[in-house]
Amino acid sequence: MHSTTFLIKIPAIILVNMGYKTIGAHRIASKRALKSEPLVPTSSLDKRIWMDFVLKSYVRLCFFYRRLDAHAYIIIRRLCCLQIFQTIFSSLEIVMILANTFPQYPITHSILSNITFSSDAYSHQPRLTAMSALAAILVAVGIAIRLRAYEDMGDMFTADVTIRKNHRLIKTGTYSIVRHPSYTGYLIAITGWILWNLVEGSWLRESGLLETWYGTIFALVYATFVLLGVPVAITRIPKEDATLKKRFGKEWEEWAKNVPYALFPGIF
Repeated sequence: MHSTTFLIKIPAIILVNMGYKTIGAHRIASKRALKSEPLVPTSSLDKRIWMDFVLKSYVRLCFFYRRLDAHAYIIIRRLCCLQIFQTIFSSLEIVMILANTFPQYPITHSILSNITFSSDAYSHQPRLTAMSALAAILVAVGIAIRLRAYEDMGDMFTADVTIRKNHRLIKTGTYSIVRHPSYTGYLIAITGWILWNLVEGSWLRESGLLETWYGTIFALVYATFVLLGVPVAITRIPKEDATLKKRFGKEWEEWAKNVPYALFPGIF
């Protein structure tokens, strides 16, 4: 296989990176949310995935106790975000592909020696395999479903499990298929993201990072923090159902009867 054929993975890398940034993009729909006060507020842990909450809380504590400069606080808060790691991984993977594709340049060896952890970087090339292509498709499909659910919810969307003063039950679009389509999209996208990073041809495997003890620990910790959003989403489902049932009564019961599945038609 000619080395330039590996360049085909670069658009997929960009797609997955953009998709990852959109997985938890509550702000997209929140901009359209009404400013009215909620009638049923919930705990702060329901407002965002745990990692984001923990990191920002930690930074706020540092700011309070150590009296960080305001500009330093803003910079650290932005850096304390899982998205920046995904962007770094994506950038390194693209650089590794380009360096392997054009080995004739003197700088290539220097680049590879600094961004890979294998003794023979040229024998390891991130590439688009059938499984990684499937992973990219899952990410794209999951994000498309999630964004469509945001659109269907419109100004009723909120990152909290709450009832607004002018709340109405959304039963059309994706909400006529499953009751929690935004979580459906989220879980599909997360599954794609996991597959993308674990299969043969991924940057984590081809860079040799997973062959080091510190790389393995970092990957496990990073994946754990990312996946903490999954139990948050799952545990929110009964909360949302109970809240909506209490507010809308018979209307919700009829909708739940017509749309019996929470996440995946015919499954759950």
